[in-house]
This record gives sequence, structure tokens and C-alpha cells, in this order.
Amino acid sequence: EHIAYASLVNALPKNSKALSDGTKRVSTSGNSEDRLSNSFLWTKINTISNSAYGSKMPTRGSLSFSDIAIIKSWIESGALEN
Repeated sequence: EHIAYASLVNALPKNSKALSDGTKRVSTSGNSEDRLSNSFLWTKINTISNSAYGSKMPTRGSLSFSDIAIIKSWIESGALEN
């Protein structure tokens, strides 16, 4: 459980463009807007496409609006481990 959290929160992305842009897989730095804009995961699920960052997630199907809202709230709140 803790390993999954540590590999996601404040971890460096493997995507070279996201890494050079200074994002984290999920960022906990700054205010809520900073956390979203600096979180690679948020970019991947919340954009139509960003070819530099690869395909939108999930690649098949889609997340519900509710799931997206939960993820957004979690990141904005500082991605607490609970």
C-alpha cells in the first residue's frame, strides 16, 4: 500500500517531456491550482490530447465525471495517504 503511494505521489514521471517540464506524477507542492498543473496524472486524465505527454488516460474507455472529480479533489487537497 505504501509502496504504491510512494511510487505515485511526488515521484518523477518517466515521460521525458513531463520530467523536463518539472512535473511530478502527483504533485503536493504549492496551492491547489499548482498541484493540479504540476501533476502528470491530472494532465493525462484531464486533457483531450497532449502528444508530448502521450495518450490520454485511460487509453480505452473513460473515467466517469465522478471519478475525475474524486481524483481532482484528492490532488487539490494534497494527495493525502488515507
